[in-house]
Amino acid sequence: MTKRLPKTAFLLLFLAISTSAHAGDDMELIQHMGTMQYMAHKAGLAIDSRNQPLASFYMHEIEEVIEKLKTVESYDGYPIASLVQSKLMPSFEKLEQAVTAVDWEDADSQFEKLLASCNTCHQATEHSFIRVRRTTANPFMQSFDPQR
Repeated sequence: MTKRLPKTAFLLLFLAISTSAHAGDDMELIQHMGTMQYMAHKAGLAIDSRNQPLASFYMHEIEEVIEKLKTVESYDGYPIASLVQSKLMPSFEKLEQAVTAVDWEDADSQFEKLLASCNTCHQATEHSFIRVRRTTANPFMQSFDPQR
């Protein structure tokens, strides 16, 4: 009986750790997605205001989130890192190029494509109930107008 107790305790500890680790992975992905949405919304408002330095700043912030997302190998069996690389990165890079070139027409178009790639990934992971859309509402205590 005494030999069985340590094995049982070890098994329970292992299950608790692996369950909390999985919950941690889920929470980590949710946090990254929340940050992505936050930064993308601000980038969209900067693009709408034709504020290149601010839009570039948010491009950098989005890129940092993407780098973190690339470390999430899987979520509920879906290959998150692979989907980020194949679906999100190409649209992000094109948007970043348009902002750098100060080509606002292209930046507008590429921003829409970035959001579409987010929705494509949500569909691929059976999370199509999460739909990202562009909005011009500014809920932030921040001006997105360029400095004059």
